[in-house]
Amino acid sequence: MTDAMPLRHGAALWLALAALAALYVPLFHGLYFAQGESLGGSTAALLLVLALGLFVQQLLACPLRGAPARALGAVALLLASALYLLGELLQLPMFSAGSLILMLAAVVLLYFGRAALREFLLPLLLLLFVIPLPYVLTDVIVQPLKLFISAVTEGLLYLLGYPVARQGVVLYLGPYQLLVADACSGINSLFSLEAIALLYLHVVKRGGAARKAVIGLLIVPISVLANVLRVLFIALLTYHQGNAVGQSFVHELSGLFLFVVALLLIIGLDGLLDRLGLACRREVTP
Repeated sequence: MTDAMPLRHGAALWLALAALAALYVPLFHGLYFAQGESLGGSTAALLLVLALGLFVQQLLACPLRGAPARALGAVALLLASALYLLGELLQLPMFSAGSLILMLAAVVLLYFGRAALREFLLPLLLLLFVIPLPYVLTDVIVQPLKLFISAVTEGLLYLLGYPVARQGVVLYLGPYQLLVADACSGINSLFSLEAIALLYLHVVKRGGAARKAVIGLLIVPISVLANVLRVLFIALLTYHQGNAVGQSFVHELSGLFLFVVALLLIIGLDGLLDRLGLACRREVTP
């Protein structure tokens, strides 16, 4: 193959990708597609499809230039294989699913070289948000988040004049009892919103590592705020319309409401950073 030869003629490359598909499709099907999933699982599935689509798109656009990094690619391939086997043996999907990132990086190194790896950075980073974390790790974060969101929601309802009390992560609102579940903690939406922010910055072509770092860090309070608004919305809906309505399909739609609110906050934050940057440049300019 020459540099000018289109990628679709690289039969060996596509055979390698087909082998990876045979290895990983059953794994991710069992994780995210086999059964009805929660919002977090559905979002992870969507991110997986999006990341792989971007990876293939970049493959089609990337010319066959430069010397393949065979040694580095072989190391990445061996590490990925070991990680996959370890995950299967220990029944830890975090390792098995995470090995896909190294596998795809190995493909890029073996066929395109080290210089081309930068072009595939976005889809590889998105795959980080697809890796399922074990409960022993997430529980450490989830419980404090649930307590915080419950306390803030209780305070807001009290300020609005509603008869509310709280015991741990359970809210007592009038005759109703609402449990702030793991899905309302924001841990799933936190990872998903980080991925959405990454995509947003890529699409709008915002430059500067500092800007991206600021937005990435502020996703944490944005996610928590969006989840507080979600729980507040469900609580008010339950109080005024009854528990049947509060726990109906509207409860699931509130997840979409969460992402819309969070995305608007991200866009607003980006606009605010634009204004601050413009103001700083005006002050510096004599």
